[in-house]
Amino acid sequence: MKFLPFENTVYKTRLDVDEVKRRLGTILESERTPSVKDLFLRRGNHKPYQGRIVDNSFVMVRLIGYQNSFLPRIQGTIEKDIRGTKVNVKMRLNLFVGVFTLIWFTGAAIVGVSIMVSEANNQSFKPMSLMPLGMLLFGYALVTGAFKYESIKSKRHLAELLEAQMEG
Repeated sequence: MKFLPFENTVYKTRLDVDEVKRRLGTILESERTPSVKDLFLRRGNHKPYQGRIVDNSFVMVRLIGYQNSFLPRIQGTIEKDIRGTKVNVKMRLNLFVGVFTLIWFTGAAIVGVSIMVSEANNQSFKPMSLMPLGMLLFGYALVTGAFKYESIKSKRHLAELLEAQMEG
């Protein structure tokens, strides 16, 4: 799904399961509620991600020094493989952000279609009637662009950390 803010990636590495978990642990801060100071002052002692590892699965989000509502939430499972370890990673939008975006897109689409039907019935065209379509395209570009910008960074970082080949 290259054009949507969802990604599934498989990392294949020669590292064993315990080493993969150890390396992931080195980049994770424990989950906590960020303070106002955390949002504006990124000190050098922060790890790059916040999350947790439970058994052979993990959940994390990248810690950034700026606000991005479309920051991927990363979930993964770690499995033993014939040649080492396979790490299945899913990157998704925050649930609230995804639901809000879906409602907003649906509303813009309904308004856009109703305006176009009305224009077609009246056999008239006004350039302003394309505004809902423009809003939809802008919203799509904003959501997808902001998500992909961050997901590309996380995918590269995980591949490097795990000395892995990416699939998907």
